[in-house]
Amino acid sequence: MKSLIPILPYLFVLTLLPSAQAGERALNLQAALKGADKLEITETRYFEENPGVTFSFQKPEDINKLINSFQFEKESHGYCACSGDCRITFFREGKKLDSVSYHHGISLRWGSDLWDGDSLFTPASQKAWRDWFQKHGEARFQNWHEEKVQREKRERANRKAFLAIFPKGPREIILGYDQAFEDYHKANPEDFQTYLDDHPVLLATKAKLAASLPDRQDLASTIAKALGTLSLRGPDCGSWRSYDHEVKLVLETSKLLTSDDFKQALDSSDSATLLGLARLFFVGDLCQKLPVEARGAVCARLAEAVILHDKGGNSPLTMRQLFQFSCPEITRLLEQIALGKLAIPADPYSLMEEPSSRHAACLLLSKTESPLFQECLKRVTSLASKRPVDVFALNLARAFQGEEEVLTEEIFEVDHLLIAFAALEVLERERSQRSLNLIITRGTSHSWAAVREESVLTIERMTGKKWFQNGENERAEWHAKDIREWWNKEKETFQFPE
Repeated sequence: MKSLIPILPYLFVLTLLPSAQAGERALNLQAALKGADKLEITETRYFEENPGVTFSFQKPEDINKLINSFQFEKESHGYCACSGDCRITFFREGKKLDSVSYHHGISLRWGSDLWDGDSLFTPASQKAWRDWFQKHGEARFQNWHEEKVQREKRERANRKAFLAIFPKGPREIILGYDQAFEDYHKANPEDFQTYLDDHPVLLATKAKLAASLPDRQDLASTIAKALGTLSLRGPDCGSWRSYDHEVKLVLETSKLLTSDDFKQALDSSDSATLLGLARLFFVGDLCQKLPVEARGAVCARLAEAVILHDKGGNSPLTMRQLFQFSCPEITRLLEQIALGKLAIPADPYSLMEEPSSRHAACLLLSKTESPLFQECLKRVTSLASKRPVDVFALNLARAFQGEEEVLTEEIFEVDHLLIAFAALEVLERERSQRSLNLIITRGTSHSWAAVREESVLTIERMTGKKWFQNGENERAEWHAKDIREWWNKEKETFQFPE
């Protein structure tokens, strides 16, 4: 079961321009590299090239054998979306002849107008390339190939486990999904759009899948268990950030279900079912379907299931959702996290500077009536983290518990939404010249737009003044400059309204 995000580098930008024949492509490149007596490999990663040679080889006869082994498929499939795994540069008598980039074991890119698009290796040429480098001391290409073989083996096993959850009828509908797209585009060759949310094939297939199990609660339970089965198997297939076409079909079908349809699944103790529900709750629309008063308890139960059982790397995503709810179940879960009894790993994919889960839990607990807060604060403080984001999390926790002026001007330099929003809440409660000045001078220029927006709204609540008119397409942050100009004139004499 292939996931879309990890395979993005394999995608090709299709080209409609004429393509040189396979033999001609190979001959053109071989002619350009004729007489090469040295080659070097430098690293590339998606869209950048790193300086520094990682492999060098200087035997002309052997290099000539590599060049003569090039064979390509009949036509190009376009351009790979990235810059390749590495670049191979060829030299003759100390001067650069030319270079090619190597793409995922399947193609070469040559920056010459003699090629339109990348050239796909034939299977024999793929193997010859790997064997040549392996023989001469560079194992990376063979290692990548073996990793790919193992990944594809896992993908097949993951797909089989996913489909096995569905009864025969729904399973056949899912298995026929790609063929339905192929048939549609044969009949409609002018339609180049595929797999979009409003594509007629997706709309028809998800309606058919929803009708394939008359009992809607059985359908909801089956969907949840199938999705959760992927999370139990590992990050290859279980990450909520990625999915293939069949998983997308199932996710879209779940949107046709109501909160009542999920009652049976929500009562389940099966770990796979709970993980599937967690995916639908935390990154789908299940949360909005549930009654408001039930969401907090459900959130806590599903988050705990993810922390205990998920192998897809999704625990950090659940942590970011806990601040939205306040209930005894959430408080107990936060206590377990802060005390170190439930471990949540750091998120390697985060775009923000994240506090550790224990520091974040301590901050969230500070806003509750937890009888264990002081013990949690003591335990987390003893970790002695020097990361600014962790230090600020604990300072905010102390501020919510009544300690005054523990926040410094650097609080808005931390690139994290939870920290910034908590800071705004503390500063609004402080309601002083210092706190207002900090929001105006730092909050309104924060790196995140959501923080800039909330800063303006917080300023309006604190001052009783109005800048944001909630007009069509209007954004509150647009008024930050006007607010700063007003503050520069008025801050010496400003009085907070009663």
